[in-house]
Amino acid sequence: VLDPQRPLPRGLMVWLLVLVAGGWLFLGVLEDVVSADPIVYAGQSLHQVLQHLRTPIGDRVMIVITELGDPIVALALVAAVLAWLLWRRAWRDASYWLAAVGFGELVVAMIKAGLHVPRPDSFAAVATSYSFPSGHASMSTVIFGFLAVLVAPALHAGWRWTPYALAALLVVAIAFSRLYLGAHWLSDTIGGLVLGVAVAIMAWAPLAVRLHEERLRRSLAFEARRGPDSLDE
Repeated sequence: VLDPQRPLPRGLMVWLLVLVAGGWLFLGVLEDVVSADPIVYAGQSLHQVLQHLRTPIGDRVMIVITELGDPIVALALVAAVLAWLLWRRAWRDASYWLAAVGFGELVVAMIKAGLHVPRPDSFAAVATSYSFPSGHASMSTVIFGFLAVLVAPALHAGWRWTPYALAALLVVAIAFSRLYLGAHWLSDTIGGLVLGVAVAIMAWAPLAVRLHEERLRRSLAFEARRGPDSLDE
């Protein structure tokens, strides 16, 4: 970051700042959950409001949406993307893809096991794990966010925003479905979202740096082949 001989692109610097901000926000939410600060009471109030607003049609729609973040669906998507990357012989992309998913799952599992935050009472009967952070929110952010990073460079410059927009839409919809169905508290989904963003950026940043350095080396090699006279043009 500080080396003038290897300047990083502005976009990467922005994402690194987002990483710092996301980590700070996650720690803030974590502290609020542990100390039962106002976000816990706000989450309880929101939970009660959403449970009173539920309808049979709304339940069916939200169940379909929440299934997009189900571990079985996520595992199938991870395997499909891994097979695609291996078929393209994109070994480095495949390793970062596995690192992002594996690290995300590990962090979520460790935090859940360490805090033992209970699920909302309306969901406790079918709950199989603890509540904070939301695994659906965090892992959908990691998977869809990192997938957008892999897909966007293959698109025309004017359309590279579409994978990110689609990923954000899916992630927000899945996170809201967890709140609507009473599967998580507000703090769970916020914590899961920012944790997922942080993990995705941590996995993507080294790959972005390597790609940037490769482009710099190719540019320098091209200038060297052109010769010193090209500097006067």
